[in-house]
Amino acid sequence: MRLLYRGLVVMGVVGLVMASAATGAAQEEGGFDAEALAAIEEAEAQVAEMRELAPTGAIERVFWTPDRVEAWLKEQLNLLYSPEDAHDDVIVYNALDFMPLDTDLWQLQFDLLAEQAGGFYDPDRKAMVVVDMDRGFDALAEIIYVHEFTHALQDQHFDFDALGLNQDPDSELDADLVLARQALIEGDATQIMQDYMMWRIQADGGTAFSLKLFGVLGEIEMTEFNHAPPIINAELLFPYLQGQQFVQDVLSRGGWVLLNAVYERPPLSTEHILHPQQYFDGDEPQIVDLVLPGDALGEGWHLVDDAVLGEFYLREYLAQYIPLSEATTAAEGWGGDRLVVYHDEATGETVWLYRLAWDALGDAREFVDGFTAFAGLRYGNDVPVVAGESEAGSTCWAGRAAGRADVTCLYNVQDATLIVQAPDLETARVVGDLQGLGR
Repeated sequence: MRLLYRGLVVMGVVGLVMASAATGAAQEEGGFDAEALAAIEEAEAQVAEMRELAPTGAIERVFWTPDRVEAWLKEQLNLLYSPEDAHDDVIVYNALDFMPLDTDLWQLQFDLLAEQAGGFYDPDRKAMVVVDMDRGFDALAEIIYVHEFTHALQDQHFDFDALGLNQDPDSELDADLVLARQALIEGDATQIMQDYMMWRIQADGGTAFSLKLFGVLGEIEMTEFNHAPPIINAELLFPYLQGQQFVQDVLSRGGWVLLNAVYERPPLSTEHILHPQQYFDGDEPQIVDLVLPGDALGEGWHLVDDAVLGEFYLREYLAQYIPLSEATTAAEGWGGDRLVVYHDEATGETVWLYRLAWDALGDAREFVDGFTAFAGLRYGNDVPVVAGESEAGSTCWAGRAAGRADVTCLYNVQDATLIVQAPDLETARVVGDLQGLGR
């Protein structure tokens, strides 16, 4: 599963979803009127002072029409995310019940980006892109610019390429690590945006700027965002919301100097973002081994993904059926994992296996409790449980769930946890027993 760095385009409602909207600084592409230019330069100076990062060189500003932005987005998406990539990702998302198998994920990604293109920093061109929506450099355009200019300073000082956010289509970084790095930079920029808003409101007498801002926010269109699968929205929101909480924790420990140091040793997982103490304790994700089923599955099966899922996605998976608080408890203590997904195009069937490592034995027990509740609700509490008949010892649930008939088996031996899902019990047990967990 590949996670695009969508944060290059601001998304949502201020402090919540970083909205889609609106900026215009001149009447012709490539130009800025004097009033807008003065406002931009004032905002840049204020951001540099607040963030305690002076620009190390000139940052180009360009002014684009919405049509040009849409064409650029399509070009970038074609370059970074092929329809084949999207198809494979849908198989993985579908395996985890996140979206139907017939979802057009490529089009969904494009529609979200096109709806939400309000202005952005382009790290390839090293330029600030301002988008003309016929409203001038209004209050929303100003805070979007502030957020994105923070990204420009981050890139100058800390190098997005070094962080793995260079959009390399051949990158092998796991989605969990990419999401953690996104959370660092987006949380940083969101904090600056919030600080800037408070400064601007105070400088403006307390009400004028806020009234202008929230007046514009009421006009924002969020149709594509509101209709996207929940997991996509959760991915979009996590870097801003949880990222800002992570940044606030870092700032409380050592201010901007410490946050700058975090860029030199950036987070390795969403566990680090969700639990900053784990980051500061130097708790690195464990490498988890799996025996790939390969020929044991027979002909027609191909490997779609072999990756780290991470605490964020594990929590979101469980929260589809159990309360978020219970899903959070079950996923906490995540120490590492490995997810492998196989698919048969002819039958449309999927097999996946997922092995987890834990920080402590008690964390494994909490997960088993949470997953047992999850599986009971996924299949229906009246569905019989098949237990203890395989070589390794497992509990299996069988039935129809999430639009398909399948079997899910849970293996747990002390702190070794394995989940296998397959079209039938025989296949699930063949795959599970290969792992050699023992009783």
